[in-house]
Amino acid sequence: MATPTYLLRGHASDISALAFTWQNRVLISSDTDGFVIAWSVAHWRPLAVWKAHDKALIALAPLTPLLLLTHGRDGKLKLWNLSVLGAGELSVTTPIAEPQEQRQTPPLITEWLVNTLNFCGFAHLPLLQAENSAGGSDFTKWEGQIAVPSGIDPEAVSVITYPTPTRPMTIKPPAASKKGMVMAVTLFKSSMTLYLAAAYESGSIVLFHTPSLAFLSEISIHSQPPLSILFNPSTTTLHTSAADSLLTTTSLPSPPGTHLKPVLVDTKHAGQDSLRLRSDRKLLATAGWDGMARVYDAETLAELAVLKWHKGGVRSLAFAEVMGEDEVRAGVASVNRIAFGEGDQEKGTEVVEKKSQIGRRMVGIEDRQMKTYVKHWIAVGGKDGKISLWDIY
Repeated sequence: MATPTYLLRGHASDISALAFTWQNRVLISSDTDGFVIAWSVAHWRPLAVWKAHDKALIALAPLTPLLLLTHGRDGKLKLWNLSVLGAGELSVTTPIAEPQEQRQTPPLITEWLVNTLNFCGFAHLPLLQAENSAGGSDFTKWEGQIAVPSGIDPEAVSVITYPTPTRPMTIKPPAASKKGMVMAVTLFKSSMTLYLAAAYESGSIVLFHTPSLAFLSEISIHSQPPLSILFNPSTTTLHTSAADSLLTTTSLPSPPGTHLKPVLVDTKHAGQDSLRLRSDRKLLATAGWDGMARVYDAETLAELAVLKWHKGGVRSLAFAEVMGEDEVRAGVASVNRIAFGEGDQEKGTEVVEKKSQIGRRMVGIEDRQMKTYVKHWIAVGGKDGKISLWDIY
């Protein structure tokens, strides 16, 4: 039986979300106590630990290598500046070692008050990147949208446009039938059209599209509440997983207005959550209530691997990006240029010292570190508070 390559122990409660960032140099994890840990992939040790929310985290996602969104059950969606990672300014003491320590946080750029009545996390879609801002932490140079369940109507979704503060757009399906709460949402673009797909407690999937995210189509797929939904750009299809044992693939309606046509695969394993697509779009993975993560062929949904180690259920996972050494080095150079002020006029002992600290922890890439960054990692987070790391395909 296969075993994890590494195990990370630091959280004192359920792992709620995972994401790789910084060209696979950093793994971000969160838990149901509200803590976030940024792990060095080169050494599998914490680079930073902070209390991001007063209650459990529901979801997190990097907007860029230097911007991190976190969504908590305290009713807040927060945007953090991660350019201080590795500078020695933040605590590296894990919650399991010292849960009561008062820790400094990374700079908080902004926050929104959002609905957290259910466990549906946010979806985000960067729409425009200002020139020369690649990887930057200047939030004003990015434009995009964030979708979260509405706090007023359980069937509605609120769409926030950033960075300019505007009144959220509220969208909901036609009132012909009761669908229950929104369970999962995703935002995506296909053929220059913006779409929002929402999965409902009733098992229905509803699709909206531009210019005003108007209702487009609906289909009832699952017999139990959906748990996750994502879009595969390679096949222009939606994938869903649910509390039932189905994995589904649904093509976008063509022409618009035609009925959605799903392909259903009964995996025989109920409760598959945290559906994720690898960056090369060849693999899908799910986190299961039975404590196992499963890897599937993204096109056929054939099961390829079962990752079993956690004794309790697993509820989160993340793929590392599929990258070559040249891509890692190019990405590192871009992030360093933005984060550490290379090319600007700021000089002085303090700046040089800060760069030196970060250089020792984050910038230099030795051969052994590079081999770690280009591995095809999948991280799995369990209710046991542990993270297992697997090198697959």
